[in-house]
Amino acid sequence: MNTRSFSLTSRCLTLLTAFGLLMTSCAGGASPVTSSGSLRAWIDQPMTGYTLPLDPFTLKATGRQVGGGVTAIEFMVNDMLLASVPTDPSQQLTEASTEWNPSAEGQYRIQAVALNSAGLRARSEIALICISRDPTGTCGEASAATPPASAEVDSTIKVGGAPNPASIGANCNPADRIVTFEAYVEDIGDAIEVDIHGYLVGTSGERYEFIVPLSPGTTPGSYLGTLDLGTLYDAVLGGADGRLEYTLSLLGPTKEWSKTSTLQVIQVRYCAGATPIEGVVKVMGTPELVFKGKCTPTTIDFVAETDIDPGMFDRVDLAYVWFDVADTWIGTVGEENRAEMTRDSGGAYRYHLDVNTAPAAIDGGGTIKFRAIVVSTDNADVTFSEVSTIVIKPCGAVVPPPQSQPGITVTPYVPPATCATYNGKPNNCAAAGCYYWSDTTCRGSAEPAAPTCASYNNKPSKCKDLGCYYWSDGTCSDYPEPAPPKCGDFFKNPDGCKNLGCYYWSDNSCNDYAEPAPSCGSYLKPDACQAAGCKWDEQQSLCY
Repeated sequence: MNTRSFSLTSRCLTLLTAFGLLMTSCAGGASPVTSSGSLRAWIDQPMTGYTLPLDPFTLKATGRQVGGGVTAIEFMVNDMLLASVPTDPSQQLTEASTEWNPSAEGQYRIQAVALNSAGLRARSEIALICISRDPTGTCGEASAATPPASAEVDSTIKVGGAPNPASIGANCNPADRIVTFEAYVEDIGDAIEVDIHGYLVGTSGERYEFIVPLSPGTTPGSYLGTLDLGTLYDAVLGGADGRLEYTLSLLGPTKEWSKTSTLQVIQVRYCAGATPIEGVVKVMGTPELVFKGKCTPTTIDFVAETDIDPGMFDRVDLAYVWFDVADTWIGTVGEENRAEMTRDSGGAYRYHLDVNTAPAAIDGGGTIKFRAIVVSTDNADVTFSEVSTIVIKPCGAVVPPPQSQPGITVTPYVPPATCATYNGKPNNCAAAGCYYWSDTTCRGSAEPAAPTCASYNNKPSKCKDLGCYYWSDGTCSDYPEPAPPKCGDFFKNPDGCKNLGCYYWSDNSCNDYAEPAPSCGSYLKPDACQAAGCKWDEQQSLCY
C-alpha cells in the first residue's frame, strides 16, 4: 500500500508535483497556523520499515514554518547529530538532504529536526529502518531500537464531521464538499495545537495524509475547522468514491501526537453527473385565497408527493414566484424563489409560507404561482410538478355593498368560514374537518411531526441546538455516548483483546502496542542467549 503525505497548510505543493501539475500555489480548506506551533519537520527518506543495504544512503527531510523562518534542518541517527544543513529562511517549505554511510548492520532511528530564527526546534516522527547485507532480511525485534510511544487514545476527546457522505466533483452541490469538523477537548494540557489528522483513502488503497488545524469555538473546550475537498482531492480520487479516515489529535511540545480520539470515517462520494430519474411529483397549496395584512388566513401550507424512491434523490424544493394584480413577475424574470421542503413521517413534503413576507409590490393583491422540483444527489433539477396558483388579496379589501331595489330583500354577503376562522377553538376546528396545531392555529393540513434527536444525525450543530448528544459516529442521540472500550479492559481476555485490535501480552495484560522482545541481557544461559541471536561472554557469564 502506497502512502503519500501532505498538510493543507504547506505540503500540497509536493502532491501537485507528483501529479505533474504546473502550479505555483495551492488552495486548501484548512486555516494556516500562525503560532510558533506551525514549525514542523518530516523525514521524507527513508520511511519506517525500509531495509537498506550496508552502503551510503541519502537522507532527505522537509521543514515548514508558516511565513518562512526555517534556518536549518538537523539529521539525527540513533539520537546523535549526523549533520546540520542550512536552509533558506525566506521560504515557507524547505527541503534538505545529507549523505549517511552506516557503519554496521542493525536497526537505526532516523529523525529530522527543524530549527527557526527564533531558536525553536520541531522534531519529526522517528523512522525505524534496518541496515542489512541481505536485501530481503530484517533486523528482528530483539535488536530493534525502542520506538517512541504511540499517541494515547483518549475516550474523553470527541469529534464529528459533517456532511457524511461528503461529495466531490463538478456536478456536486459545492456546499457538500466542505467538511465541517466540531471537536470537544476538556483540557489540552501542554499541547500546542489541536488538529484533525487523517487520510483520504481511494479505491486503489492509496492513502493521502492531511492535517487541519482547529480553532477554539465559542464555548469552552470546543474547537472548529473546515476541510475543502477541492480540485486537489478531485485529482487524488480520479473520479472514484473514497473515504476520509481521521482522528482529533493533540500536538505536544515535541511536535509529536500526544493524545488522539477514536478513528472516525466520512464517506466521500464522487459526483459523475446527473442520473436519469423517472417518476411524478405533485404539489398543492391551501387555502386557495389568502390575505396580505392583518386579516386571516395569511399563511399557505404546501404539500408535495412523489412516487420516486427517496433514496434516489436529495430533496424536494418548492419553487414560487410572486405576481402583482397586473400579473407582472416580481423580481428577476425567470428566477424563482426556492425553499427546501421538509419530509414528514408519512412520506409527504411540506413547507409553510406566510404571505406577509411577500414583497411590497403585493400589498395591493396578486397571485403566487408555484411548483415542486425533485433535486438529485448531484444538485440537478430532474422532475417538476405542474404550476399551480393561489390568489392573494389585500387585507380590508372593500366588498361593494348590494344595491337595494324596492320590494327586494338583499341578504348581506357573508364570506365562507375557513380553517383559520377557528384559531384558538379546537373543538370547532375539528368539527370543520381542519387540523388544530400546537400553536393554537386551525389549518387545512396536519401539523408536521416535531423533530427528534435522530432527525439530526450527522448534523452536529443542529443536534446540540435541540439539546441532544452528538456521538463520535455521527449519531444524534437523546442520551450521552457510552465510553468506548479500551485495551486495558481486556485483562485475561485474549480474544476480546485481539478483536479490539490490541496486543495480548504474556502477563495476561492487554495493551495498545506490541509486547517488547526480551533483551540479550535477560538470558542467563548460553544456549538461550545464542538462540536469540545474541553473544555469550563465557568469562563474565554475560549475554550481550
